[in-house]
Amino acid sequence: MKPVLLLSNGHGEDLSGALLAAALQRLGVAVEALPLVGHGDPYRRQGIAVLGHTRSYSTGGLGYTSLAGQLTELLQGQVLYLLGRLALLRHRRHRYALVVAVGDILPLLGAWLSGRPTAMYLVAYSSHYEGRLRLPWPCGWLLRQARVVAVWSRDALTASDLQAQLGRPVSFLGNPFLDPVAPDQAGAKDPAAAVTEAANQMVSPNQAAPAPPPSTPPARRLALLPGSRLPEALHNLELMLQMLALLPAELRQPGGLVVELALVQELELVAIASMARPHGWQLEQVPGATAARGPLLEGHGLRLLLGWGRFSGILAAADLVISMAGTASEQAVGLAKPVLQLAGRGPQFTESFAEAQRRLLGSGVHCADGAAGSQAALRATATLAAALLKQLADPAQAAALQPSLERQASERIGNPGGSERMAKAIMELLETCPHG
Repeated sequence: MKPVLLLSNGHGEDLSGALLAAALQRLGVAVEALPLVGHGDPYRRQGIAVLGHTRSYSTGGLGYTSLAGQLTELLQGQVLYLLGRLALLRHRRHRYALVVAVGDILPLLGAWLSGRPTAMYLVAYSSHYEGRLRLPWPCGWLLRQARVVAVWSRDALTASDLQAQLGRPVSFLGNPFLDPVAPDQAGAKDPAAAVTEAANQMVSPNQAAPAPPPSTPPARRLALLPGSRLPEALHNLELMLQMLALLPAELRQPGGLVVELALVQELELVAIASMARPHGWQLEQVPGATAARGPLLEGHGLRLLLGWGRFSGILAAADLVISMAGTASEQAVGLAKPVLQLAGRGPQFTESFAEAQRRLLGSGVHCADGAAGSQAALRATATLAAALLKQLADPAQAAALQPSLERQASERIGNPGGSERMAKAIMELLETCPHG
């Protein structure tokens, strides 16, 4: 049988595409990938063949959100690069039994130009934004065509809305991006225990970790998600460090908080230390440090554990998530975690992006007032973080909040297992797709 091609256009979309591709491989289907933005690292990590020579750009594929971004993409040659990627697809189209487009209008249009049967996972659009989905032209027309053999949405409300608009079946099978952080996928070691063990390292190398008195409640766990795109992630982390310095004094003392940063590999330690030093943070190398146990950033009465490659465990153990990320915030909501946004300067996590994300993900996502990056916004975010942590520390309030968070997780993200459900649906499509 001819292979299936995954076509995606963004970091989060590549993640979902890679997880779906891996599920297909487990079912014995040959798979290749064509990422339209960046290097497609999630595919490579899953051992999926990536077509052609890839490039990344400073806008991260988000230049369309502003005039400056559009001009940047033109100057950097991203438009020509994209046309070249689509030309590569057109040239190789007869190799594939099915093209699976993941994202928005761009991969859908690319799949259409390939002339091959197409399945569309419309992860970039949701009816939760405005109550009724307004698809950009010509997305609706393309989705009605017979060559598009299946349409999957990112939530149940969108499936119902689109089915009525398009006059064709639209299914919600879950979101693959939730699968790697689902409890049974996050690792055999209990994530809360892992974070507690890491917190015990947040003392000077020659100092033993103090044993808390029996009556002392466990420290609140705070996860920081600065994002995955560079250089934006480093700029986001800088804002987060400034905000942490403004937390109330009772939280900025030993035993007050366990703070972990979930970092992408591209965000290097040298760059972090250089950025953090002017803001009163010093790097502390713990002897025998690993990704799970150090290094640390120390300052303002806090010790922050830096973590690479441990996103699932950090997220699962968190009481509160402070996020300047897209897909990672969605994963947090899918785990019924409260999320506090801190809007930045972009190109992705701007005030408008954060506001749209709150409409998408529901009332479990919070944001303080104030212009992005301003002292007023940082101070207001620190105050709101302290209030949320106080609420979560109260057993009665936390128990009352949890059902709402779990309901929104189910409604906005769905249940784990989306990768396997989509892979099985694709297997059924392959039995009926023409093989010429």
